[in-house]
Amino acid sequence: MPHSASIPDTPAKLAVVTGSGSGIGRACAQRFAARGLTVICVGRRSEPLRETVGMIEASGGAAVAVPADVSSIGGVKAVLAAVGPAEVQAVVHAAGTDQPSAMADVTRELYEAELAVNLTGPYFITQGLIGRLAVGAGIVFVSSSSAIRGRDGQSVYGASKAALIGLTINLAIELKPHARVNCVALGAVRTAMIERVAQAYADAHPGDEGAHVAADMLRRAADPHEAAVTIEHLALDAVMVTGIVLPMDKGRTAAL
Repeated sequence: MPHSASIPDTPAKLAVVTGSGSGIGRACAQRFAARGLTVICVGRRSEPLRETVGMIEASGGAAVAVPADVSSIGGVKAVLAAVGPAEVQAVVHAAGTDQPSAMADVTRELYEAELAVNLTGPYFITQGLIGRLAVGAGIVFVSSSSAIRGRDGQSVYGASKAALIGLTINLAIELKPHARVNCVALGAVRTAMIERVAQAYADAHPGDEGAHVAADMLRRAADPHEAAVTIEHLALDAVMVTGIVLPMDKGRTAAL
């Protein structure tokens, strides 16, 4: 089923994971599939999505690849069409983009493009799924420590991720008691995006290349699967937890 963008039979349990083509999204998709959920794997690029679905199916799980740009109306509609009338047990918004820029250099196009992926897409995908959420469903927004602790060049990214925190708190109230809504504020995780951002920071701050990890108490970046463990717990297991923002930043918030 790797090339399919629809579910032939309504499954008992369904998970929707954006950003499934790599990194945290892929790790979440794999963990949900291992728990018996059929996973709607959403991402911009078809080939990485097929790889994710192939990994899941090779392990005995079920998944559907849905190539879609979550920042566009068409992309949101594609995700909702793939879900169809099925009940959704878990939703993880792991898709994200970060283009570090000093505020003086931020264009309107960069601003709108970054918010479209990091905030607008998650908002309207969630809106479209409200009527399809199973009782007790868990929604997890993936925010960032940049929403809590500022860094150079992160004004747009930090603002978009801070907005997810506000969305989490308010949506948890709106969806109670039917569904739970939580948020993780991640520190450095070893993904392609973080590597690119870290390199941009290092280029702008020679001699300070390891600052994003040195400020963490655990002194290393997390693996995507380590982040996925926490996200899985909030989405499926923490049945009495809703409306929280959980910093997973290796102690960076505690050091404020």
